[in-house]
Amino acid sequence: MQDKHNLTPLKCLKIIALFRLFNPKSEIRLCGGRELNLKDYHDIAFEVANCLMAGSYLTRAEREPGKDEEMAKRLGRELIKNGASFSVSNK
Repeated sequence: MQDKHNLTPLKCLKIIALFRLFNPKSEIRLCGGRELNLKDYHDIAFEVANCLMAGSYLTRAEREPGKDEEMAKRLGRELIKNGASFSVSNK
């Protein structure tokens, strides 16, 4: 069981979306493992979340911050730098 990975990208997206549905005023941050777990749903999850941590977050280097900035622009969102994380706002 230890090597079994039961979370699919779609399940991860559903978890994030349900959390937003039941907690509409909560801050949802996407952090470590978001690229690995969400795969093709990464951009969609960014629409649901209102904050993400970019670059060398948590304990190891991950996605380059420039890629997150490109994604935000592509989705019509604005990144507001706040320390190591970016808050997301609609333009």
